[in-house]
Amino acid sequence: MGLAYESQQSINSGPFSVGDSLKKVKKAWGPPEDLSTVAANYWSRNVRFLYDDSTGRQTITAIEDFDPQLQTIHLSDLKGLIGEPVSEVEQEGNYYVTYTGYAKYKVVFVFDSAWINPDPILTMYTVEVADQ
Repeated sequence: MGLAYESQQSINSGPFSVGDSLKKVKKAWGPPEDLSTVAANYWSRNVRFLYDDSTGRQTITAIEDFDPQLQTIHLSDLKGLIGEPVSEVEQEGNYYVTYTGYAKYKVVFVFDSAWINPDPILTMYTVEVADQ
């Protein structure tokens, strides 16, 4: 959480942050393994950069981290460490838990469905610009 709020990075995205240029990532890491008009996937690094293609620098608007080691974390672990989230929503087979710390950014943790398991497993998390 500290890394997300202080540097707008995920564990696997460092040294790149929300607000950086995708071009900067490509220069350092090479071309993404999969690229669309809104996302650059670096599967081998377990990270996806969502970006704004309408800007010349392709500004990163969110970073998704889906490291397999995240699957050792349960919802109860997260709440025990960080506390109660600002929101929890079950949607489309996933359970979304959102924390905000600073006005500009939020971290959304995505768990397996809480309908199936009341203490679901973490599958990924996103560092993104908070809604204004």
